[in-house]
Amino acid sequence: MKRKFIQGCKSLLHPLNVCLIKQFKGENETHKLWNDWITEGDKPLKATYNLKRPSIPLVIGLVKTTWERIPKEMMRKSFLKYGISNKLDGTE
Repeated sequence: MKRKFIQGCKSLLHPLNVCLIKQFKGENETHKLWNDWITEGDKPLKATYNLKRPSIPLVIGLVKTTWERIPKEMMRKSFLKYGISNKLDGTE
């Protein structure tokens, strides 16, 4: 019973998961950056002519770029939506 309660409260306990993580999933910013990378220039191939996996620095760079493009106002609002603020009345 306790586990179901915690799973049901995920959206209430994790404002970043609800509001900001969308930028990293599906047809959003990271996906667009990946598509741009995959379609530009020649990519290294394996002997089987499949693409080699991307380097770790490339993937980290895509995530970093996505994070930097998230508007600061969206971050602020995601915390305020769940009552997480600097002021006790929730105005900041």
